[in-house]
Amino acid sequence: MEPKPSKEEIFVRLLGEANKRWGKEVAQELKSDIERASEAIWQVEKFKLEPENEPSRPPGRV
Repeated sequence: MEPKPSKEEIFVRLLGEANKRWGKEVAQELKSDIERASEAIWQVEKFKLEPENEPSRPPGRV
């Protein structure tokens, strides 16, 4: 299993993609949004469900 990326690594990747897709000027305008998204992604990626809490199938399905 790969190690989880750091917040900084996530930010750098997202900012790099924004630069490629929309150019440096737009990427800089989006920088604060990208920082918030990086933080949220990092928090979700570090969260781990215990096996007994992992959903085995969607609710309501037999």
